[in-house]
Amino acid sequence: MQQKKKVSRKYYWLLFFITTIHLLSVFMCAWTDKCNHDPNGSFVNFLKLSYWAWFFIWFSAFASLVTILWAVYKLVSKNKQTYGRQFFDVVITTCNMISGVIYVCGVALYQLNGPKWVHIPEKNEKLVNFGFFRLTVSQSWWVYNVFWHIIAPGLVFYFFYKFSKTYLLIIKIKKSLLYSLILPTLFYFYVVFRPFIDKNSYHFVGKKEVYDYPWDYPFPWFYRCADKPSHKEDLYKNTFISQTFWIFFLFVFWFFIFGSLSYFLIKWKAKKSAPIVQRTERLTSDQKVGGSNPPRRTNY
Repeated sequence: MQQKKKVSRKYYWLLFFITTIHLLSVFMCAWTDKCNHDPNGSFVNFLKLSYWAWFFIWFSAFASLVTILWAVYKLVSKNKQTYGRQFFDVVITTCNMISGVIYVCGVALYQLNGPKWVHIPEKNEKLVNFGFFRLTVSQSWWVYNVFWHIIAPGLVFYFFYKFSKTYLLIIKIKKSLLYSLILPTLFYFYVVFRPFIDKNSYHFVGKKEVYDYPWDYPFPWFYRCADKPSHKEDLYKNTFISQTFWIFFLFVFWFFIFGSLSYFLIKWKAKKSAPIVQRTERLTSDQKVGGSNPPRRTNY
């Protein structure tokens, strides 16, 4: 009984810390942007829905949003194994792992003068006041990104390893993998169609790079899919064929990444969490002890 209470406390504490760290990272990022670029709050206004609609077009922010909703639901609901709970455990873990891997690889490539997946701001001594303490913009950027893309995904993965099950998903593996593609599909349509619904696009005067503070989309390939130039000097000529290619490529690439990681997590965890189910069948004469067809013991 004492061991069960200890595990139960760890279950809830992990969910609490996952929620807190994601919320803290989102707040620190938004507050740093406000202090650094928009102190008057012309757009970075936390009471404006348009700002948050723009904020969550970034995959890391979107992953934080769905992770917070998932963690809060698990905190207030009973801990029982259902197909839906196991499925969302896999999807949320996949989102966090992808967010973390993109950040770590992006920072490494940036330092090696490779492709700029992640934009690391130049040294900025402007202060960001968090009330109890102050950090420079550069320090704040590193702090919230380490929490956001390393600590938070690490806690989510540890929670998945410690408490999640996938034995119900492995029974319907094809269906589970197909369903796992719903979230990246929703993210794509949310990002692409948001500027058409919300006309208060996010603009910063003196914007230099598309990956820094975009007009409509977070990454250049979304502009290709939407048939828009990514910046004023963009000389890329979009055609119907090129637009179709980018849409097809984006879906195939991310479906492969998301589906492969979800498949790995389902298979890996199913080996550790599959219960042994003893079939209760009426024994025939040849199934009794010493018979030619003994009852089967099956792993699900």
